[in-house]
Amino acid sequence: MKTESDVTTAVLDAVGAFVVVLDGEARVQRLNAAFEALGIIGAHVMGCSIIDDDIVPPEHRELVGRAFDAIVSGELGTIEVDMPTPAGRRRVVWNSAVDRDAAGRVRAVVATGVDITELRSLEARLARSDRLDSISRLAAGVAHDFGNTLAVIDMRLERLREASDPRIVADVAAIERSIAHAAELIGDLTSFSRPTGRSVAAVHLDDELRGMLATIVDTVPRSVVVTLDLGAADACVAMEGAQLHRVIVNLCSNAGDAMRDGGRLTIRTSCVEMDLRKRPSELTVEQLPDGRYTEVVVADNGIGVDRAHLSKIFEPYFTTKPAGRGTGLGLATVYGAVVQCGGAIHVDSAPGQGATFSFWLPLEGQ
Repeated sequence: MKTESDVTTAVLDAVGAFVVVLDGEARVQRLNAAFEALGIIGAHVMGCSIIDDDIVPPEHRELVGRAFDAIVSGELGTIEVDMPTPAGRRRVVWNSAVDRDAAGRVRAVVATGVDITELRSLEARLARSDRLDSISRLAAGVAHDFGNTLAVIDMRLERLREASDPRIVADVAAIERSIAHAAELIGDLTSFSRPTGRSVAAVHLDDELRGMLATIVDTVPRSVVVTLDLGAADACVAMEGAQLHRVIVNLCSNAGDAMRDGGRLTIRTSCVEMDLRKRPSELTVEQLPDGRYTEVVVADNGIGVDRAHLSKIFEPYFTTKPAGRGTGLGLATVYGAVVQCGGAIHVDSAPGQGATFSFWLPLEGQ
């Protein structure tokens, strides 16, 4: 016959949430199977304090200690913390209840935890999507008004173009160059937008990249070794050659800036099957449909990017470069071009570990 303790254990193990029972001194009295499955702590910690022993990471002990005191005093019922596990860091929200005897003394604190890692990741992606969407609409409005202003300036130049004075002719040429440069900036702004649905001529990805090798080499310092590792075979993508050129040159230019003293730049292509199980956790603000894609990876071993900047790296005018060395439109242009073609882009980087930009484009005809 099962004892009451056996039944309680069975009930706790059947609960999908993590459950830990503590006494009034924060010592572990019981764990359920879900908690043990995290791989953080097991039966060997029975009787150990979650505050004083090697259960809670050192950087969280003060927080957990204060939270436990607040729970016992009735001031707090919920706490959200990061928990490092053998499988990776998890975000867990804990709800607690206190059991007291007739005299009001704490007999047990029952804490139940729910893994909300994926929820927080989804919230972050949605927030980023909203932010980028707002910036996109603002950029489109600015570009439209700026374009109208340039058109007026260009019309005013019409009479000056007929002048014979060399000084005026030179001034007109300088103004026209400035207008052309401004028009390029407008193009960068308007390219940062949602997919347009327009049809484009397909290009052979690997052939285009082979033809761009000389340009890529000229884009980076001479001390940088450039390697092409092309494995997309005969795959064609629905991206204009000029667009692909702009994407690759921008990524390679950034890589070159990160390797002023030399390094390695590698461009790899392949055909991949994209499904939910293989996606990076923050692939892009859009979720790609499952299917076949070409994957292009541009990887360097430069100075890298602080992880705190990665969530903003594709936003217009955001740049980690010193003043005067970047407009912050390069990666925004890359993002816009890739997303317009129904693709997605992801960056992985850390200080001193280089940067890897991966983007996925649908195969032509898919």
